[in-house]
Amino acid sequence: MEHNKNRYLVIVLSLLSLVIALSILTLFIQNSKKTTNQTPSNPTPTYPPVPTTYQTTYQQSQTRLTPIPTSITPIIDQSITPDLTPIEFTGVKEEPIPQEMVDFSRQKLSLMQKLPLKTNDFAIDFDYDNDKFVVKLNPPHEDSQKKFDDWLKNNYPSIPKDQFIFQ
Repeated sequence: MEHNKNRYLVIVLSLLSLVIALSILTLFIQNSKKTTNQTPSNPTPTYPPVPTTYQTTYQQSQTRLTPIPTSITPIIDQSITPDLTPIEFTGVKEEPIPQEMVDFSRQKLSLMQKLPLKTNDFAIDFDYDNDKFVVKLNPPHEDSQKKFDDWLKNNYPSIPKDQFIFQ
């Protein structure tokens, strides 16, 4: 039995050392390829000979059949004219906003700008998730509720009571 264990151990160790040797050899070969590819070769660029200005002007005047224009005038196509008819319908139906909605919006904005509002009988804050005011009544709740109703009727009559959540 012990002879078989030693045999397996020798086989495993030899395979492991073979894998390590192959991976080191592979890394060495890849590294040597990178260094040989990274060395830039400096080819000398070749450019065509550049003629002097005198020669270029002389050659152009010799080969050109039509004279060079001295002034450029834009060519305007008279057949293209913009359509200046007024637009009658843009897709929006203009409707007057009812005065009740205007009053409600103004009073709601006014109250929101004063928040958090605290009195001796109640405190008001705003719940943006539900788009409603949150009212916390102080004890006794019946008296505080009456005082809140009177305050709401006197200061913000256009805000309906369903815009408030009582706690």
